[in-house]
Amino acid sequence: MTGRSDELRRDSLVVDTCSQFGPSTYTPEMLARLDELASTGGSPSEAVLAMEGMALDRLVRDDHPGFWEGWDEAGVDVVNLTIGAFGERPWSYENAVRDLAR
Repeated sequence: MTGRSDELRRDSLVVDTCSQFGPSTYTPEMLARLDELASTGGSPSEAVLAMEGMALDRLVRDDHPGFWEGWDEAGVDVVNLTIGAFGERPWSYENAVRDLAR
């Protein structure tokens, strides 16, 4: 970004409302898991949960290169997570508890 857009980003509060688990930084292990799910007929919900879990596990280990840099480059200040949307019973209490626990 340059000029006015750069200034606007610096002077604004940027909220990411579409990202369950941050910038799209996929590791070879994550891509292999997606391939596995696709080849076995896994649902989109299973794929989202798998990627979220793998990303969060790597963040806990501080082993997810590019994650924080991606948000920094995008200028994101605040994140709003979708709670409970994915899983066997979308939008259920159990899914919400699972997501909040993570």
